[in-house]
Parts: sequence; structure tokens; C-alpha cells
Amino acid sequence: MCTDNVAAAQKATNYVLDLGHRNICFLSPPLVNTSTILDRKEGFIKSHAERGILFDESLWLTDLTCTMPDGQPNHAETMSRDIERVKTLLMHNPQITCIFAIEYNLAQIASASVQALGKTVPDDISIVCFDSPTNVMKEYLFTHIRQREFEMGMTAVKLLRQQKQHPKDLSKVFLDADLIIEASTKAIA
Repeated sequence: MCTDNVAAAQKATNYVLDLGHRNICFLSPPLVNTSTILDRKEGFIKSHAERGILFDESLWLTDLTCTMPDGQPNHAETMSRDIERVKTLLMHNPQITCIFAIEYNLAQIASASVQALGKTVPDDISIVCFDSPTNVMKEYLFTHIRQREFEMGMTAVKLLRQQKQHPKDLSKVFLDADLIIEASTKAIA
């Protein structure tokens, strides 16, 4: 059981396309060994395709490593390198008006990169991402896709009980996700 990452990415992409963004930077860790990343990429692409809007892969960075678990000998150095890479991409592509980060920590990298260029979110560049830390004030930094974690847990328990009674009945369940709109996105003229 998992979030329907294709549909969730489409929801976020449709939202920023509706705001008028066409030159969208796509940020992710390497696109290997995880269906979650590939599904989010697929949803991003599918949203463009269904609307007949071209996307430009030269605006993508799909090999950022600062958020990857383990294997990071010097996290601060890796993070600085990724911020510089995003800054460089933004400097060489001033047409970018929005960044789609497939995870919250990459949205933070994007925000730091935008600020380091003397620009602001969302006035100069909008940011949308997946997930956001729980916040008791219900205030979030970024427009984001919120996965339904409580529902996921309840459904997992239900499926485990069903599987115990009917061991051969294995089913995959995809849950919807919610788009939480915050101040990191705005319409463009």
C-alpha cells in the first residue's frame, strides 16, 4: 500500500500549470532504484502531456545527492554542492518560474538557491514539493502534496487482518494525497 504518486504528482503539476508556469525545474535524487521517484516523474510528465504542454528536460536536475541516506561522507559539502548546482541552473535559465521538488528537503535546497541569487519565493520563483514536516501551527513553508499517513496506517492494519484470514488474497492499494496550498506558489502574468 502506498500513495498514488503518479496521481499526486499530476495534482501538484496541474496546479502550477494552472497558475501559468511553463518553465518548471524538476528536482530529484537519482532516478534509479525507487518506484516513488519514477512515479512522481511520470505524474509530472503525464500532466504536461495531457494538457499538450511541452516540458524541457534541460531544466531538470535528477541527480541531487544531499538528501540520500547513508553514503554521504560529508553532508555539508554535498548540500553546498547541490545548492550551487541549483543556483547555476537557475542563473543559466532565467525563464524558470517554478521548481517542482519531489521531496521537502530538496524544496529547502531550492529555496536556499533562490535566496542566494537575491531572489524571492514566490515573487521570482514558485516552489512546490512532496511532504512537509508536521507543524503545530498548521503553517507550512511550501505548497506541497500531503500523503495521508493516518489513513495509510489504518488501511495497512486492515489489510494485514484480511491477509491473515485470506493469505492468498494480496492486493495493492493506492491512496490519494492532498494538495496543500501555501505561500510558496503564485500565478504568473
